[in-house]
Amino acid sequence: MRDPKRTAILHIGMPKTGTSSIQDTFFALDMPDHHYIKAGHANHGAIVRAMLPNDKKAIQRAARRAASIERQQTANARLLKRFQDELNTFDKPNLLMSAEVLGGNAVSAEWLASFRDHLANYVTDFRIIGYVRAPISSTQSGFQQLLKAGKHRFFDKPGVVGYRSVFEKYDQIFGRENVELVKYDRASLRNGDVVQDLAHRIGVALEPHQIVASNISVSHESLSLMYSALLKGECFKDYPGIVNDLDSLVTDLQGYGTKKFAVGEALGRAIIERCAEDIAWMEERLGEELLDGGSAADHAVNNAEDLHHVAGENRDMALEALVDMLGAEKDPVVSAREIMDLAITLQRVRRERINEKGDK
Repeated sequence: MRDPKRTAILHIGMPKTGTSSIQDTFFALDMPDHHYIKAGHANHGAIVRAMLPNDKKAIQRAARRAASIERQQTANARLLKRFQDELNTFDKPNLLMSAEVLGGNAVSAEWLASFRDHLANYVTDFRIIGYVRAPISSTQSGFQQLLKAGKHRFFDKPGVVGYRSVFEKYDQIFGRENVELVKYDRASLRNGDVVQDLAHRIGVALEPHQIVASNISVSHESLSLMYSALLKGECFKDYPGIVNDLDSLVTDLQGYGTKKFAVGEALGRAIIERCAEDIAWMEERLGEELLDGGSAADHAVNNAEDLHHVAGENRDMALEALVDMLGAEKDPVVSAREIMDLAITLQRVRRERINEKGDK
C-alpha cells in the first residue's frame, strides 16, 4: 500500500556543484525510503527537456548533436512513457529527481507550475534543494560548459546565470518554505562533500565508499586551446554533431595541463559590478555573503587575448595530445588513413586561410 504522505524531492543544481556525482551516486543506491527515477540516465535533464514545449532551441540542439527532429521526438516519447510508468508504480515515501537544467533559465515559471501540477497527482509534498556557487566561481565553471557546448561568446558579456531569474520562480511556485538554497562551500558542507551533504539533508544513509566520483574538468591550458580553436579555427565552425565531438575532445584532453582556469582580478571586478543587484538578491535569500573575487595568479585571464596567448604557449602540449589520440587507433591501416585525413584537412585549412587574407 502506498504511503499517503509522499514527497517529491527535486535537486536543481546549480551547474558545477557536484551534480554529476550526486546523480551517479543516487542512481546506483538501493534506498528503502527514496525512489530515484531510473528512466533514462542518472541525470534527469533529458526528462525535463523532453517535457519542454518544442521550440527553435530544441531543434537547434538536436541538429548540433546530429540527430533528426523525428528521431529525437521518438526517443523523447519513449523516455516520457518510462517516466510515467515509474510515477504510476513507485511505492516509497520519497520521489527523488536531479536535473541541472532545472537550475538554469531554460525552464520558465509557467512550465515549472505545470510540472508541479503533474507531479502533484502522485505526491502530497514538495522539497526543492539547490546549491549556489559564488559569482566568480560560477563564471569559471560556466566557461568550461560553454566551450563543451561549442560556444565561445564569453567575453562579450561574462558573468553568472541570473540568480534571481533562476531561483525566485521556485519560491513563488513551490513556496519559499519548501525551497532550500545552500551555499556551495566545502567548508560548510557536511564532511566537505556535496553528495554527503545532500544525503544528510534528505535522510539517506550514505557511506563514503558509495560515492561515485564524476568530475570531468578541463585544465586552463586545454581550455585555452579549445577557445582559440572555436573562435578562430576553420574546422570548429558550427556543424551537425559538433557537441558530440567536443564531448569526445574533452575526454581526450583529460590529463593534459596542470593549471585550473581562473578569472583575473580586473574581469572579476567587472563581473561583480555588472551583477551587483542580482548578487545582493541572492545574498539576502541565502542569509549570508556570497562574494568571491578574481585571481591574482599569473595565468588568470581578463580578456580573450590572454587565452590566445596561453594557447600559443601550449602548442607542444596540443601536439602531444594529438599524437596520443592518433595512437589510440591500434589498426595500422586505419591509423595511417586518419593521419592522411588530418594532413589533407590541414592543407585545406591553410589554403583557405591564405585566400581569406588575400581577399582583405
